[in-house]
Amino acid sequence: MDFLKINDHQFIELYPRTADSQPLGMMHVCFESGDIEALRNEYLKRNLEPTAVTKARAGNLLFSIRDPEGQVLEYLQYLPGSLHFEDRGRHLGARRISQHLARAAVNVRDVAAALEFYAGRLAFGVYRGGSRGSATRLHVPGNSGEEVELQATPGQAKPRIVFVVPDVARATDELRRRGFAPLMSAGTVRMVDPDGAVIVFTTEGPDSR
Repeated sequence: MDFLKINDHQFIELYPRTADSQPLGMMHVCFESGDIEALRNEYLKRNLEPTAVTKARAGNLLFSIRDPEGQVLEYLQYLPGSLHFEDRGRHLGARRISQHLARAAVNVRDVAAALEFYAGRLAFGVYRGGSRGSATRLHVPGNSGEEVELQATPGQAKPRIVFVVPDVARATDELRRRGFAPLMSAGTVRMVDPDGAVIVFTTEGPDSR
């Protein structure tokens, strides 16, 4: 497993496939909590089934739950002394095209059931613009400003993550200088990684409502 650092609180984890039968996609989506025990107790009151809080190998506390379609949702509290906590202020490359992952798309077959789970039981806020096409955007509880998007997809679909940039044209030029062939459309630029994951850059931050 490798960590790609976006900022002091956000990371992308890359896991190798150990068998061809393992699907490509998003293994889990992780949310940060300031008090993981209190959050787990609240989920127990809501008749959810969070796992026990454990200390991960990196030294942080975490538990997980699953959404109605089996997507793993992790909740993590950074602890002093952990690998992530002690790395704050370090390994922040000056050439990062974006410094903030604003939204992750979760592929679902039944948007209505997923919406009831995320909004009704986890208290995610529904984007006031409502659904757009086959997608519904939700605000993560708290003040992070980040979002989850429920994307109606038939069968196995590739993951999609959205980064905020100050200028899409400049981001596009930089991607081309690095040898990529990004596609621009409707104020965004996107590219596809070697495994098919869609990476989107946009100036539309999570607070642009």
